[in-house]
Amino acid sequence: MMPLISGYEFALMAKKECPVIKIIILSMNNDGKTIYNLIEHADIKGFLPKSVSKTELISTIEKVHHGGQHFSEEILEELECYSRRKKENEDLKLSIRELEIIKLMTKGMTNKQIAKDLFISEKTVETHRKNIFRKTDTHNVVSLLDLVNRLGILN
Repeated sequence: MMPLISGYEFALMAKKECPVIKIIILSMNNDGKTIYNLIEHADIKGFLPKSVSKTELISTIEKVHHGGQHFSEEILEELECYSRRKKENEDLKLSIRELEIIKLMTKGMTNKQIAKDLFISEKTVETHRKNIFRKTDTHNVVSLLDLVNRLGILN
């Protein structure tokens, strides 16, 4: 962990200050969403876990220096997993309001509490819940929360 700012923030700043810079990330955080965002927003050219071998590190530096890019197998698997979850999440077509309600459901709030918190009627919350269960093909809160966690819907 870097002091003061994250590696993501640093990569964005570096790319902004020097757009031609070629960035290779060496990190213990192999989270697919983070990697995806680094590629999309900081145009990184490589991402390796800190456990990478000396040979692969040198090979990656040379490859990126010559205009290529390199992501370790472990990182590519994480990216694939994240992309699959992202696509499944997008396919659900949950509205912003439905996502808000799911978030409050994960906190164990009742329909009455959710209605009060969002300044809507309890009947409206019930309708949203029915739509959420229909769209996610879940039939109870436990299966919905399992899906939410598996797909990283609220992340």
